[in-house]
Amino acid sequence: MPMAELAHRWSELLLRDVGVAGSWQPTQAVASSGSLLRPPASQEQVAAVERRLGRELPPSYREFLLVSDGAFGDLYGVTMRDLDGGVEPAGPQSDVAGVAFLPAADLRWLRDDMPWFAELCEEEAEDDGDGRATRDGQEVWPWAPFARGLVIATDKGPGTTCLVPFDDAGEWQVWNIHKETSEAYLSFRSLLEHMVAAREPVETVDVAERVIAHALAGESWAWQRMSRIAAPDAAPLLVALVEQGTLVAQAAQGLGRIGTDEAVGALERLRPVGAEQALVRAGTDRARDVLAAWELFTGLDLLGDPRAPEIAARRLAHPAEEPPTLVAAAAGVLGRSGDASYVPLLRTLTDAADPFVVVSTAYALVQLGEQEGRQILADHAAREEGAFRYARGLLERIDAAARGGLA
Repeated sequence: MPMAELAHRWSELLLRDVGVAGSWQPTQAVASSGSLLRPPASQEQVAAVERRLGRELPPSYREFLLVSDGAFGDLYGVTMRDLDGGVEPAGPQSDVAGVAFLPAADLRWLRDDMPWFAELCEEEAEDDGDGRATRDGQEVWPWAPFARGLVIATDKGPGTTCLVPFDDAGEWQVWNIHKETSEAYLSFRSLLEHMVAAREPVETVDVAERVIAHALAGESWAWQRMSRIAAPDAAPLLVALVEQGTLVAQAAQGLGRIGTDEAVGALERLRPVGAEQALVRAGTDRARDVLAAWELFTGLDLLGDPRAPEIAARRLAHPAEEPPTLVAAAAGVLGRSGDASYVPLLRTLTDAADPFVVVSTAYALVQLGEQEGRQILADHAAREEGAFRYARGLLERIDAAARGGLA
């Protein structure tokens, strides 16, 4: 597949997964363009970067840059922002807000960017071989080769992605080290091919049957592929799995992707693990009605259904009887509603015992134009625990919005 076609298919399939990831949505740059890809780098720009780095880039990665100079996504998926506008990851490593795969101008050697990490990797002995992967998706060890890697993506804190050169190979491997684990791909092209293959819809019953057979045999790749089943005639196969209590979560996601009345009806009748996410993926009028009947306002909110604030407010009528996470989520829905009539209800939550409820409520008040919420956030931001760090982040977001600086 030509690199341009492969890159566009990668973007298209990753974006299909957005909308079922909690309150997160693509960055505004992606929302406006409809693609994770960026304008291409020129031959001159890539050559300048190669001179700066002191060596030529590997062929498939160089080819990608000439199609898209970085991207708003990487092997973790789509770069996201929450519904209130904050970008994750923001990352100081690039001038491009919300970037994931870095533009050519921002490429850097791990030794220069994180010398402590490079030194840590170099301490690992290579007695057991050079560490290179022999197949895509492989866990690699030792990590010593990572020390000479080229950082190609926005750092995720515990997860760093590098192109790792081996002198006897034209292509460089893509390694990702995440906490104590790793995964590697034979080239940048093979990484994109792997991500595309894992996300391609399963559109026939025959292929669905083979995927299910592999999943029942315990093959993890097939578990992931089950959520890609999109053939309407495969719905009875997935319903049978849910009824048997086998691979329930995976089958539910497949039913959500199919989204027919039969599939949604099965989700309604059986209510398996993952049913809310599956109904959000289906997104049909019937799926919305089921979410409303179950009073799952977060799913309705993701779908932009006007019933979400009404149900959230109803759940807040007796907040002491609800778990704090639900109360905080309901406050968030009311804040995004734009309806100031919910302000009195929100004010009743500002003295809640749970600090996350208070912080979420305060931010909802700010969203509805009540500046008293900002003072509550400021009072909480002075402390160090998790909820109070969250308050500081919300204050920064409010200030960025006031400056017109949201990505």
